[in-house]
Amino acid sequence: KMTKKSLGGDDNAEHIQVALRVRPLMSSGVNDIADESCVTILDQRSVQIREKTFTFDHVFGDGTTQEELFNQVGKRVVDGCLSGYNGTIFAYGQTGSGKTHTMVGARDKQGEIITAERGIIPRALAHMFGQLERIKLKEEKEGSSVELNCKCSFIEIYNEQTRDLLDMGNPLKTLRENPKRGVHVEGLEEVNVSNVRSALLILEQGNRNRKVAATSMNAESSRSHAIF
Repeated sequence: KMTKKSLGGDDNAEHIQVALRVRPLMSSGVNDIADESCVTILDQRSVQIREKTFTFDHVFGDGTTQEELFNQVGKRVVDGCLSGYNGTIFAYGQTGSGKTHTMVGARDKQGEIITAERGIIPRALAHMFGQLERIKLKEEKEGSSVELNCKCSFIEIYNEQTRDLLDMGNPLKTLRENPKRGVHVEGLEEVNVSNVRSALLILEQGNRNRKVAATSMNAESSRSHAIF
């Protein structure tokens, strides 16, 4: 995450931070005989695994709610973006570790995201559009006019190829770099969105086009790295 401090600004701003989230034990058909976690949480920043201690910026136990995680990790990134700084939340972990649950959330039998179990992306969108509405109202009260445009894009990197998940007619794209735009995906489809629901519809559209395959740990494991 690019921050004020890394750009030579406020000394109280953040650098890149790494957070660990411990997933609860659950039945997966693999090693179901295990009845206790191999991770011992020592405090809010460190854990112990097989007598080795590892330190992070944040540690979240298996009882951490989606709301608590977003308030600690996601909210500040969104606020930073609205202040003009680049922000990224990157979920990393093995198959079945809970990346999709953390980023998107849990779904009901109809496939809808359960409100209380919304992940970082739905909550980030809700927070962002809420803040944008406040900015717009404030500007209007002060007699100014402001136009806000939000666009979504969605790509995956699969077998060293960049695929546009929103342009299945011409999905293969090329990474380019130039002095003005930096590294970017040439010809990437960008879709205008006006609220949380429209953005989530784009997310769902792209997810349907992702490469998935069954593994012993996950019936529909994503086979690619995706960026929304």
